[in-house]
Order: sequence, then C-alpha cells, then structure tokens
Amino acid sequence: MLTVELIRRGARYFANRTAMLFEDESLTFAEVDELSNRFAHVLARNGIGRGERLAILANNSLYSMPVDFACVKAGAARTPLNARLSMDEHEHMLRETRARAPFVMKGYFNAPDLNAATFVEGGWLRTRDVGRFDEDGYLYLVDRTSDMIITGGYNVYPREVEDALMAHSAVLECAVVGAPHEKWIEAVTAFVVLRSGEKASENELIEFTRERLASYKVPKSVRFIEQIPKSAVGKVLRRALRELLWS
Repeated sequence: MLTVELIRRGARYFANRTAMLFEDESLTFAEVDELSNRFAHVLARNGIGRGERLAILANNSLYSMPVDFACVKAGAARTPLNARLSMDEHEHMLRETRARAPFVMKGYFNAPDLNAATFVEGGWLRTRDVGRFDEDGYLYLVDRTSDMIITGGYNVYPREVEDALMAHSAVLECAVVGAPHEKWIEAVTAFVVLRSGEKASENELIEFTRERLASYKVPKSVRFIEQIPKSAVGKVLRRALRELLWS
C-alpha cells in the first residue's frame, strides 16, 4: 500500500491522531492529508501532472513530507535538492539532470531513436529539465530542453518570451514555439489568446516584448487564436502548435 493511501486512511479513521513529529512540532493525519491535497491542487493548476518532475530546494522541516505526498498525489516526481550543495552543483543537477531508480520507465514503446537520445550509459534517464540561479542565489526552473528554440545560433526558452507577453494587459494566455525559417533555422513564434473585449495588434505585442527581451528572443510573428491547446491536466501542448507550423 502506498504511503499516501495510508495517510488518506489515517485522515479518515484517525483524523486527530499525530501522524508526524519534527522537533517540538507535530501534524495530525487530517492536517497532513489536507496540506498535501492543497499543494497537489496548486501543482495541477500550474500544469504539473503525471510524468512531470518537480525540483524542490528546502530545509528539513515538518512540512517536507506533505510536499512529497503532494507530488505523488499529483503524479509528479520530486527531485530533492540539497541546501548544502553549491550553486554550481545545483545548476549542474538541473541542466544535466538524470534519474535512475527501479520505478523509472524502461523506455518508449517502439521508439529506438527516442530511447537512444533519452537513456545514457548505466541506465540513466535524461529528464531535459533546465534551471538557473540568479545573482542573489535564487533558483529558477526555466524550461525544458525539448522545448528550446534554436534561432540564428542562439538558444531561446519559450517560458521567458511567454512571461514577457503575459505582462501585456490584453494577453490572457500564450504559448511560444519555433517555426521553420530558411535563414534562422527556427523563428520565435507566439500564439496568443486575448482577453475578452481587449485588442492588440501583432506589431504592438512584438514591440512590447522588444522592450523586455534581447533582440533574438523577440517573436518574429504573433498568431492570434481562440484557445491554447492543453492536455487533460492543463499542460500546454506545444507539439500541436509546432505541427501547425511545420506541417
């Protein structure tokens, strides 16, 4: 029986009994179940669901385990980072993160080329998660290498461009992918959904991002659509948008 199921049963039959102790603090089964449920819902609202990985940097505390349970409930895999490691070590872990465990998948079905690119010597799985540290030592999860756009020899992560677009008051949501381009190989292309009653032109949004991004990250074109394609858990389906551009 999974530990999270034991917590659920404990919350049902022994709600007020102590489930966890840490130094002079404690949580009951009901509190652990509620905390993990709340955080799992937060993960789901942010598009983190089954198969996703979540890197967490935190000190040991009473609330560490409810976070672990929340990841399991959301179907995500938690990658614990150690506060004793250096910034360089953390950055290496996130840029070249690999996983190996009995519960890691054996491979993709009938996809030898994809498996060769995903698994490295020793059975390690390349997760393709990317992170960075700022000058103050704060850790940011940037994007996934599989979503990276290569334009004119530069690497562009869609999340940064999307954040710039979302700062515009008329933009409800957006998604950025690479479109085929004869000169640049890929051109940064934005799909945008406008808020009801709001207006914005392609040129307006391009100039808006130009004030916030390096020139090579600025979208070469903006396409307006009614909704962004998403999975059942709310994750943006970039491949569906890429197919529109590459087909």
